[in-house]
Amino acid sequence: MKTIAKANSLNSPKAFGLPGDNPLPASLAQHEEEGESVSQPGGNRTFQILVVDDEPGVCKAFKFLLRLEGHAIQTANSGQAALAALATQSFGLVITDYSMSDMKGDQLARTIKGRWPELPIIMATGSTDEVNAYEQPPKGVDQVISKPFSRAELREAMARVRRVG
Repeated sequence: MKTIAKANSLNSPKAFGLPGDNPLPASLAQHEEEGESVSQPGGNRTFQILVVDDEPGVCKAFKFLLRLEGHAIQTANSGQAALAALATQSFGLVITDYSMSDMKGDQLARTIKGRWPELPIIMATGSTDEVNAYEQPPKGVDQVISKPFSRAELREAMARVRRVG
C-alpha cells in the first residue's frame, strides 16, 4: 500500500505543520490540562467535536487545530471508546482516522450512522490508496481528507459537512 508520508511522520504533530512534540502554546496547554475549551478571540464555538485516533500525537494535533477554530474537542483512542463517548454525550461532528487497530474508520462511521444518522463524519487517512479508493465517501462517511492536511483543508471539509448536514 502506497502511503503519502512515512508512517512515523503521520503520528506526530509535525505531520500537521505543528512544531515539536508539544504543539500547544503554554496558554492552551494549561487549559488543556484543566479540561477546558479554548475559543478563538471573538469566535463562536460551533461544534462539539469527537476526534477518534489511536495515535496520541494525532489527537493532540487535531485538538490544537480545532481549538484554534473555536471548537470544543474530546478525543477517543479507539472505535469502542468513541461509541461509549457518543452514548453519553452530544457531539456535532466526528472526525475519525481510517486505520485503527480495533475498528476501521469506515466501520465506525457505519455504526455511528446506524445510531445517530444525522451526525456528520469526516474520515482522515494517511494512504493515497485509501483516498483514491473513495471517489465517493464510503457509506456513513460525509467527507474524506488525506493526512497530512493543512488547516485550510480541514476547515473546507468541515464547511462541506455543514452544508450537507
